[in-house]
Amino acid sequence: MLLILIIAAVCVVFIAAIVILVCVRNSRKKNEDLARMNRRKQELANNQFGTNQMSQKAPIQKTMNQELDDMLSDSNTLAIPNDSLTKSILLDLYKNGVLIKSYNATVNGSIIVGRGEICDVVIHDSKISRQHFAFEYDGESLYIQDLNTKNGTIFNGVKMTHKRRVESGDKINIGDIEIVVRW
Repeated sequence: MLLILIIAAVCVVFIAAIVILVCVRNSRKKNEDLARMNRRKQELANNQFGTNQMSQKAPIQKTMNQELDDMLSDSNTLAIPNDSLTKSILLDLYKNGVLIKSYNATVNGSIIVGRGEICDVVIHDSKISRQHFAFEYDGESLYIQDLNTKNGTIFNGVKMTHKRRVESGDKINIGDIEIVVRW
């Protein structure tokens, strides 16, 4: 009987150790993803204004934590900051011609779209990269940039090779999803 109790206790300790290891691994991966997202946003912010306009750079960008704090609890709507570099957009997602979801998003400098949970707009599709593309707003125009993805981004029927200006009604295809951008 004592042997059974000892074996049961060892099993409980073993299972607890596995649970702790899984939690630590998930936490570490989330921190790595957050750091990667922060680096990507910083790269986009640095490239957004071009080298000949460095002296006219916009006010300092918010940190990643400040942006995350500004988000509303509803994951489909992002907070709308009062800033000249802010543009509200509507993203209608279609799969096989059927509207599956709409996102109200605010581009405050830039936002990232992908399947990663740390993206500003998350789309669950295995053919979409964790960080697939970015929208950038410079105060006048909205741009889209593919983030060097494996499957690419199709913009108005053409595979993207460089940053492109976005107009209301433009179509973006990633994975099995078609996105219509409106404002």
